[in-house]
Amino acid sequence: MQQPADQRLRYVYAVWAFLEIAVFGGVIFGWGSLVYVFKGEDLYGNLCGNETTHGSTASLENLEVNNTQSDNHHTRMLQLGGRPCHAQDAMLNLVFSVTSSFYCLATFAAGQINYKFGTRVTRLLAT
Repeated sequence: MQQPADQRLRYVYAVWAFLEIAVFGGVIFGWGSLVYVFKGEDLYGNLCGNETTHGSTASLENLEVNNTQSDNHHTRMLQLGGRPCHAQDAMLNLVFSVTSSFYCLATFAAGQINYKFGTRVTRLLAT
């Protein structure tokens, strides 16, 4: 039977776990912010081509701004340097879906390994 963890180190363990989640959990928890960065970098921009918005090319010069939610979304996207593109949005949504699925599967596998072999073996395999 293993000895319980040293009482003085429990706070160190808690802080270490928090730092790991903050550093490595960005894809899942920070996806909303990452989408704007990816669109600004024109990731999957080749899928857009010359997609149009309301019958005109999406640019600030010929975009008529109405008070509808859709037009406000397009205006925000144009101000961020992007353009409304449904193919790009679909691909980014697919990336998030696949990433979060693999994250959940990896978490399940790590939990089973942790249960069977303990924390030390799980941490060694993870690194």
